Amino acid sequence: MLARTLSPLALGALVAGSAVAEPSWASSAPSRLVPAVAAPGVGLPAAAGPAHEGEGGFPPSFEGVDIPGNLVYPVDLTFAPNGDMYVAEKLGRVYAYRNDVLQTKAVLDIRDIVNNDGDRGLLGIALSPGFVPDLGDTSWLYVLYTESPVPGQDLAYNENDQYSHGVLARYRVDDSSGKLVAVLASRETLLGERLPDGSAPDAFASLHNSHAQGTLVFAPDGSLLVSHGEGAHHNFKDPGGVNAPGFDDWIHPVTGLRGQIPREQDSGSFRSQDLRSLSGKVLRIDPDTGAGLPSNPFFDGDPTSNASRVWALGLRNPFRMALVPGTGSTDPSAGDPGTLLVGDVGAGLFEEIEWLDTPGLNFGWPCREGNEPNSGYEIFTAPDPNPFGWPVCSTPQQGIPTDPMIGYHHFDNWKSFPPGVYKDENGNQLPGLLGGCIIGGAVYPGGSYPAEYDGLFFFGDYSGDWIKTLRFDTAGNPIEVRDFSVANDRMVDIEAHPVTGDLYLVQMGANWASGHVVHLRYGQNLSPTAVLTVDAPSGPSPHTVQFDASASTDPEGQPLAYTWTFDDGSATVQTSVPTIAHTYTQSGVFHPVVRVDDDQGLFDLATVAIAVDSLAPTVSIASPATGTAIDSTLTSLTLSGFGNDSLGGPVDLGWQVDLHHNVHVHPAIYADSTPNATASTTVLPLDPHGNGSEIILYEVLLTASKSDGSSSTDRAWYYPADQLLDPIGTGQLVSRLGELSPPVSLGLGNPDLEVIRDGQLPDVGTHVGDWIDTFHNGDQGDDDWIGMVIPARPEPYARFVSLTFTEGPNFTNGGWFEDVDVEILSGGTWTPVEDLVVAPPYPVGDQGLDFETFQFSFTPRYGEGIRLRGKPGGVDGFITCSELRVGFLTTAAYDTERRDLSDLGELLLKVDFLNPSGSLGLGNPDRELLRNGTMPQVGSASEWAQYATFHGGDQGSEDWLGYRFEDPQTLQSILFQEGLHFSNGGWFETLRAEGRLTKDDPWQPLAGLSIDPSFRSGFQGGQSYETFNLMFAPTIVRDVRILGIPGGADKFVTAAELRAFGPWFDQAVCGWSAYGDLSNPHLHMSLETQTPPLPGYPILIEVADDEQPEAAPGAMLIAAQSASINLGSALLLIDPSLANLSPLSFDALGQASWFATIPDDLALVGVSLYLQCGRFAPTYPGGVRFSTALEMGVCQ
Repeated sequence: MLARTLSPLALGALVAGSAVAEPSWASSAPSRLVPAVAAPGVGLPAAAGPAHEGEGGFPPSFEGVDIPGNLVYPVDLTFAPNGDMYVAEKLGRVYAYRNDVLQTKAVLDIRDIVNNDGDRGLLGIALSPGFVPDLGDTSWLYVLYTESPVPGQDLAYNENDQYSHGVLARYRVDDSSGKLVAVLASRETLLGERLPDGSAPDAFASLHNSHAQGTLVFAPDGSLLVSHGEGAHHNFKDPGGVNAPGFDDWIHPVTGLRGQIPREQDSGSFRSQDLRSLSGKVLRIDPDTGAGLPSNPFFDGDPTSNASRVWALGLRNPFRMALVPGTGSTDPSAGDPGTLLVGDVGAGLFEEIEWLDTPGLNFGWPCREGNEPNSGYEIFTAPDPNPFGWPVCSTPQQGIPTDPMIGYHHFDNWKSFPPGVYKDENGNQLPGLLGGCIIGGAVYPGGSYPAEYDGLFFFGDYSGDWIKTLRFDTAGNPIEVRDFSVANDRMVDIEAHPVTGDLYLVQMGANWASGHVVHLRYGQNLSPTAVLTVDAPSGPSPHTVQFDASASTDPEGQPLAYTWTFDDGSATVQTSVPTIAHTYTQSGVFHPVVRVDDDQGLFDLATVAIAVDSLAPTVSIASPATGTAIDSTLTSLTLSGFGNDSLGGPVDLGWQVDLHHNVHVHPAIYADSTPNATASTTVLPLDPHGNGSEIILYEVLLTASKSDGSSSTDRAWYYPADQLLDPIGTGQLVSRLGELSPPVSLGLGNPDLEVIRDGQLPDVGTHVGDWIDTFHNGDQGDDDWIGMVIPARPEPYARFVSLTFTEGPNFTNGGWFEDVDVEILSGGTWTPVEDLVVAPPYPVGDQGLDFETFQFSFTPRYGEGIRLRGKPGGVDGFITCSELRVGFLTTAAYDTERRDLSDLGELLLKVDFLNPSGSLGLGNPDRELLRNGTMPQVGSASEWAQYATFHGGDQGSEDWLGYRFEDPQTLQSILFQEGLHFSNGGWFETLRAEGRLTKDDPWQPLAGLSIDPSFRSGFQGGQSYETFNLMFAPTIVRDVRILGIPGGADKFVTAAELRAFGPWFDQAVCGWSAYGDLSNPHLHMSLETQTPPLPGYPILIEVADDEQPEAAPGAMLIAAQSASINLGSALLLIDPSLANLSPLSFDALGQASWFATIPDDLALVGVSLYLQCGRFAPTYPGGVRFSTALEMGVCQ
């Protein structure tokens, strides 16, 4: 929709190219704008078991009491006036609790019409004010959900249910039978009714699987307040124009139905700024009709217009909001429904709390995020023509521009605003908050909590896994944000009980049927903690089980009573002792429960599973193996697994895939099942999420279930390959040797610890290679380890995912682990990983093969270090290690500032041209270490981690290191890490950089060279292993080098790392694409280029006529359209009516080079140009010979 075309001026600037043999070395370095990558929206959360004082990090005398229910992804909660609790499940059911007891049958089940894809589903519920479930005027249950599209899973036109729409409907509830039931026949659709032609003019746009429904709140004046996200894509900047089948000018070729959303709303995230759309807004409507109210700020005389319904706009994903008690009028004509605190889930930078006390406030999205302009959307311009009047950031805004009340940052807590209000639980000043998915909560109305909490806004963050309190004044100024709790396990909603005022937290649950509600309780007497173990969880009937709850505790040390329910129809038993035996005579899987009570009526429950005459099935995910890195360009992933019942009965296999995004979870983004099977294969669609700037993990679960209720689950983790980085090269190596005296190996291997990251992998089974051993005469005892620590604390969302260990040789007296585990360092403490899988299995207690490699995969964990730890083997108790590699998920792997080109070239060193060639010693002889990513800490004394050009002083007054590329490359920086300084040399006295296009050209200084940090003058004051970044104007070269006067008496330099960088660009969406084929008799030359087409950057295209080489004039033809025009003896591949010519000259070898600089104009980004070369050839029929063509997509 917002596509841009190339102006004649810009095209003319480009074709003013050059056919000279060399670029202009004196050109200045261009600037380049890289927009922030949009973050996905709210990840709908997950849950845990009961939390007691300390477990959830609550303040003293607070506890979280779990209300049992085994709900399936609960997302919202509301109370009836009498305290009955209604809980919505994401997939489309509503359950009720009376006196904290779950009614087993759902009040409402509309799963067949709810689109549960991604972060959508049934996300908001409310009850009529004064609710009474008698089918009368106050018996309404309101539901806000995404409707399942018609016709169902229409993959060809629906991209996995993405083209859908939001609906607000209501049902009457009846309690005449003693069970709460919503009457389906009473349904009324207030917003989002689909008309017979398929369109839904008053629906909420929902064109991607997030930024959807939010919260329903009744105001004191009886109006219904509704929040909804903008329904746009979170995986790229979405200005609209990308989801045609979702709009009403598109006709489905099979059903004849129109898309749901009016075409005038096809503006992506800009829907937040468009009053014609209900998305990205807070609405205020009549709860009986869905109409807007005359006292609304944009009421236009038509209560059914979308603008008339809008109360506030400019929101991205206002998932949860709360009314401030005591605010607002009871008169709907006053236009004062009360003050709302709105939690708006941010994109790549900020989470926001909005103070909404005035009609018509505009909170700025997508043109602002936090308190800053959003450059990622400011670049868009309105299309021309613009018949639908789609808005962009330059369009005059509706409403009152308003910044958030508070905003906190995803990565930098110092950017939280306003400053000075953030405190820890003790009131100590903090710079701000970190998080990534705000859960707007509830204002505590007063009750049993201490008075200091009255009137505070409790809110959470699903990514940060915390709850804070916000104190504010009547004008909406924040006074204090204070820590309240941590480890809340994926909370998605907070609500206040209408009778007691106590707060209730909705925990979504990490797995199927593990969601629940937690009562946040305060009291001097806290609940006991129940713990139950058994001696025999399975066996044949009759099966006697010894139950033991003796590990149960009470915070105040009160005596406990025990109530036992065995789940087999036998009588409940009460005891004052924590143990009991019970015999099961029936077959099946039972779930006995112990209730542990203190003497003041507080209790806790614990349960186990007992299988009688039943064995749990076996299950295994066969492929891909856990820890597999996925190609980021894949659109699907095939999963296969097996299940088996050893007793021969049927097994049902069920797949579930959860998408972990940063530290929150999008649960059940995919599910599939295969009944009565021993094997299952399914295809998981892969939807780009996070766009490389955020951490993505796929957690795949395969569950095998039997009819008797027993089940087993296997788990595997997969990661995008472009987010995996091995940090060991820049980490600090650590081993148990460092704690011994002397702190070095006393064995036969290489004593330099750097050997474990030198990239050398000896053949398995050989006894020859490089390794380190920890032989130290048995001083380690039963504890040995080796690993690495990241010097700087990683970003909050980074995760360790694997460790790859290549053992060294095994000796008769040791060299292996007797037992082994992986540990992660976090907050100064090493702790074992979970779900450790080793492939191939490590031969614990067995010497195994020399130099065998093992991959240790585990549940991803945050931390600053990782190590392999266990009991060393052999009589002398030591281990050996040849190589150690680490799998680390981090956005640093996705470097959008520069592109490492080192591996495309060959190392070019001055010592190669001496006699004899190569280094004569004083370091590692393998020159490839210069680009293996290993960069020891400054001041290291390692000889093994560096390459020395020592050659007896033969270099004379100049030494150099560099790269040679087969194809021309655009370079703009070089990283150089020096190695060890020896007494006789090993450093540059001076340092500069040069380049050239061909090996026959003279070397030229690189223009605009700067060195960071500033290069010292000679050796004096320098340290070993210092790193320098040499930056210069973008330059096209085949050869590049750094050079200077070598230092010391023997005139040589050392280097640990040398890397060459060019500008980054996304090759998946822009760059060069060749078309035309030399097999066509009318095409005779091939256009070749490797230089990225970026605004302000030079490009070089080379062409050669190898069939008929001769000196001749020619031209580069550049057009805005491609073509295929047969000229008889030639084939024209560009549109001549839209073409410009740039002259060039072919030399006697039939070769020509065409240089140009793309105009530094961001309006060119996304534009495609088409290039073809022709040259004069008087002996060829027609007189002109043509090349193949290139399509150039301008990058950013």
